[in-house]
Amino acid sequence: MDDRTYVIHEYDPVKRREYYLKTRDLKGLVPQPTVKTEPPRSAIAVKPEPNRQQRQEERRRKIEAQVDALKIRLKKLREVLAEQTKAAKARSGVRTPAKKSPAHEEGDKTAPKQTATQKADAAEKSKEYYEKNKDQILADEFKSLTAKIKTIQERIAKMRTETSSAGAKKIQNKK
Repeated sequence: MDDRTYVIHEYDPVKRREYYLKTRDLKGLVPQPTVKTEPPRSAIAVKPEPNRQQRQEERRRKIEAQVDALKIRLKKLREVLAEQTKAAKARSGVRTPAKKSPAHEEGDKTAPKQTATQKADAAEKSKEYYEKNKDQILADEFKSLTAKIKTIQERIAKMRTETSSAGAKKIQNKK
C-alpha cells in the first residue's frame, strides 16, 4: 500500500516530568552585549528630593523673577513706543490733545457703597483666593506680559518700517 514510513514517538510522562523539573527555573532571555542595562535602583546613590512645598517655592521665585524682568522690559518697550509715536506725530503734524486730570474724570456712581464688614469680607476672600491660586496667577501674568511685549515689538517694527518708507517717499518727492 503506502511506501511511506512513519516515525512513531512514544510519550513517556515520567521522562517529561523529569525534564520539566530540571528546566523550569529558566531566567529568561540573555540581554544582548550591545544593550546597556541600568543598575538596580538600590545600587544608585539616591539624592533626597526636595519636598513639594520647596519645589513650589522655588518655581514661584523663578516665575516672579521672570515676571519682574518682563515688567522692566515692557516698560522700556513702552517708552520706545511712546518716542516712536511722538516722532511720527511730529512728522505728520498731528497735535496731541491735552490730557484731563484724573480729578476731572467721573467715577462709577451707580455702584452701591459697601459697609466696613462687607469690605473686610471681600478682602479676606480675595486673600484666600490669592493664596490658593498664586502660582496660577503668576503664570497668567507671565503669559500676559509676554503677549504685551510681543504686540509692542510688532508695533515698533511696524512704525520703523513706516518711518523708513516715509523717509524714502520724501526723498523721492524732493527729486
